[in-house]
Amino acid sequence: MISIKRASSAENVGGKLFGEAFMPEKWLENDEFSIGEVFFCQIDLEKIKAFDKDGLLPDKGFLYFFIDFDENPAKGVVRYSETADSLTPFNEECELFYDVETEVPLELRSGESENGLLAYDKKLLDNEVCLLKFTPNTLDGVDFLSDVDGSLLFVIDKEALKKRRFDKAVLINV
Repeated sequence: MISIKRASSAENVGGKLFGEAFMPEKWLENDEFSIGEVFFCQIDLEKIKAFDKDGLLPDKGFLYFFIDFDENPAKGVVRYSETADSLTPFNEECELFYDVETEVPLELRSGESENGLLAYDKKLLDNEVCLLKFTPNTLDGVDFLSDVDGSLLFVIDKEALKKRRFDKAVLINV
């Protein structure tokens, strides 16, 4: 597992929650997002490749995690890009009760945590991988989904992951 915690300094930052998303301009031009999508997390894969012992994730590029609140239940959306060229205040128009505009820099390291990448959960099937685990109320100063019990998992089938079909990931609450 690659643990996630709030970064204490800029030198160890490997990702972020909320704030402005650094993403491909073509995604914005092609209007690939639904109105209810909220930018949740961005991970710089080059910064974590040393911790990905099984080589499950690409060595470079960025993973993006969104939550579509127009769906019921809310739907997880995962996107991948090798490049990013546009800094976008993605959540500016968001009307949630949570603070999703303030950027939270993340430190990523090997180890167990309540929040992380490639996390284990006993509810996962043998053919599933947890791309991202987020447990509300466990990151200092982050109120996002504080009214949700348990953890949120962005889960993908191992075969879809091998094919880099991140669009096949789903969001589950455990």
